[in-house]
Amino acid sequence: MRIVVEGLTKTYGQGEAQAGVLHDLNLVIEPGEFVAIVGTSGSGKTTLLNILGGLDNQYRGQVTIGAHALSGLGERALAGLRNRHFGFVFQSFNLLDHLNAVENVALPDFFATADKADGPRLAPKERALALLERMGLLDKQNERPPRLSGGQKQRLAIARALFNKPSIILCDEPTGSLDRKTGLQIMDLFEELNVNDSITLLVVTHEEYIARMARRVIRLEDGRVVSDTVQEPHRPEPELAIASTALQPATEEAQ
Repeated sequence: MRIVVEGLTKTYGQGEAQAGVLHDLNLVIEPGEFVAIVGTSGSGKTTLLNILGGLDNQYRGQVTIGAHALSGLGERALAGLRNRHFGFVFQSFNLLDHLNAVENVALPDFFATADKADGPRLAPKERALALLERMGLLDKQNERPPRLSGGQKQRLAIARALFNKPSIILCDEPTGSLDRKTGLQIMDLFEELNVNDSITLLVVTHEEYIARMARRVIRLEDGRVVSDTVQEPHRPEPELAIASTALQPATEEAQ
């Protein structure tokens, strides 16, 4: 799905206390792009991500996802759009500690609309197991998050993000709680999802080495786009890389 941002402006507060966060942003992100959004703390990158994902609808300007103008959608329609087309991955994982791995992955099914427009689907548990296998976590299916490593938790969060076959995944500092070696593993997974599944990836990061792995880098400063560049992805030096736990191309069961 194409993402079009026109004249996007976001402020907090009122009157003399009003502060601008985003200022007249204009962007187009094509389907299947791998985009890093970078900038210092307070530059507006997380705010932009939240607006693109329909998590924040208090702004001026226009954001269009595919054929959907977000400003024209009510809360119910926004929730449906998020559930059908978006996956979210956060720095803090946002897993439920009282649920095991299978239950965490299948959680989006609880919020799914009754009318599935994408054809026959596996039962939630079977689909969750297929995604856990794809993430190399099948042997952890009955474990709860407190018993998993940071890298395993993030893989679990990615599996959950894939549950409803999103066309777009939004990632907010997905490697921020991980060491560099594990962070590179996670980025390898994202790159393979982008290439093998044609998923659009938007990754907010303050790590330059993560940004260099994307094919496009949008840099924000004080809520404004100061650069928007296309680049050749730069892989880590061999001694910094870890043997990638490669994803298998999506099977019908995992889709």
